[in-house]
Amino acid sequence: MKTIGRTSPGRQRAGGLAALYLAAAYLLAMPFFLLVVDYPDVTDPVRKVVLLTSHHGSMHVMYLVTYVVFGIVLAVLALALHERLKGAAASMMRVATTVGLLWAFVARASKHRHDAAEHDVRDQVPEVHAAVRGGTEYHLSLIHS
Repeated sequence: MKTIGRTSPGRQRAGGLAALYLAAAYLLAMPFFLLVVDYPDVTDPVRKVVLLTSHHGSMHVMYLVTYVVFGIVLAVLALALHERLKGAAASMMRVATTVGLLWAFVARASKHRHDAAEHDVRDQVPEVHAAVRGGTEYHLSLIHS
């Protein structure tokens, strides 16, 4: 078995910081979506639209943190791990690096798909478009009807 070789300290530091960021992103996102927004408990479509519109800004930031930045940082971590461990298990690290980079790509792509779907919904359904734009009187009429 080969030993783990020396690598660039800057790249390893970047990989370590990337791992910390990924952990922090999950630790922030899970309580945000489960407790602050309480997304899973809202099942009524009208209330779901009201929930999404009232938390639109903060949810947008959390999606950026957990998808866009997450994907970029995950790629940094995958490459740093590859560099660090390629001497000890070269074939396994090629597979692990490929999976890590694909995961990073899918995380970024899913954010873009989310944005496109949100745009499609706003353009195709005038009522949802009005609600997303902040039509408070529209929210109230949906809730009380």
